[in-house]
Amino acid sequence: MITVPYVSIIIPVYNEERLISRCLDSVVNQTFSDIEIIIVDDASHDNSKRIINKFSSSDNRIKFIKHDTNKGQGEARNTGIRESRGLYVFFLDADDYLPHAGLEELCKIAHEYDDDIIYGKTESKVNVDSMYILREMRSIKFKDYPPLLYNHSVWNKLIKRMFIINNHLFFEPPRYAEDVSQALKCNLFANKISITTKVTYYYHWNRQLENVTKQKIFDARNNVLNALKLIEEYGYVPLTFEMQKKTASNVYGSMIRAKAVYNRQELYEHLKWWQSILAAMPATIFDEIPHAHGDFCRLIVNNRMEEAVVFWEEARLITEGSDFVLVRLFIRLKDFIKQVICR
Repeated sequence: MITVPYVSIIIPVYNEERLISRCLDSVVNQTFSDIEIIIVDDASHDNSKRIINKFSSSDNRIKFIKHDTNKGQGEARNTGIRESRGLYVFFLDADDYLPHAGLEELCKIAHEYDDDIIYGKTESKVNVDSMYILREMRSIKFKDYPPLLYNHSVWNKLIKRMFIINNHLFFEPPRYAEDVSQALKCNLFANKISITTKVTYYYHWNRQLENVTKQKIFDARNNVLNALKLIEEYGYVPLTFEMQKKTASNVYGSMIRAKAVYNRQELYEHLKWWQSILAAMPATIFDEIPHAHGDFCRLIVNNRMEEAVVFWEEARLITEGSDFVLVRLFIRLKDFIKQVICR
């Protein structure tokens, strides 16, 4: 009789020789052992395959699948879903890793509540969970807790495998930031969602920008449009308002990658694309997000693109993680001094 594992851990891999060992060590040594580990190599050209083969030769829970050509992380995850047999799936990125009892914490909740999705808490250098993992919650719906919008990743969740299959929740293009729409769709379709505040995932925060491309920025912007459309179709006003806040706040952050690949004129065009999105929002949205983000959005809406870029550059120069109120005061003081001098 073939036994079905409780969890299928799906790990897409592409050129992760530096960190894949740490990831797999954390998985094979989990206190919860009723798992299968599906590793999908997306045509790596480094030593990732050799490292994975070493692990798979000593642990029969590992299923190693190789793509002949690079298809992107989303399609690698799709391969993992199709090959999986578990009651739940758990997506893990190859540069991240798990606490020793991370899966056990999530599976305890799954056993007791039989939810479609169980969220864990992520620990990282940047507090990616600060806006949505606030308290323990059990068997809620998405609309009961709109801040879940701020989670736009599929990793660090137990998701019922048949929930994905029955609702056709496979990953779709684009290749970059493909999990934004996917995470949102899962939340919208789920009948029951639980959240734990216990840390169940360690996220590797990589600030390197050498892999940023114009195509990736284009894909990310399209994901924003898709997400806004999905929320509007869902038709629940508090979620729409929360999504608009999230989108407006993210415009500020999008400049980090945009500046890595765009010249000055292209930056202005990038902001003009955002202008049409922001102008359709209630102006009160900009009062609901961090001050510098709101001021930045207002400049864009008023078609003051050059001022917006200068504002962003000065804000980034002054602070990285400091109170944005100080940034606003500094910039306005500077403008005041200019006006006095001009007189």
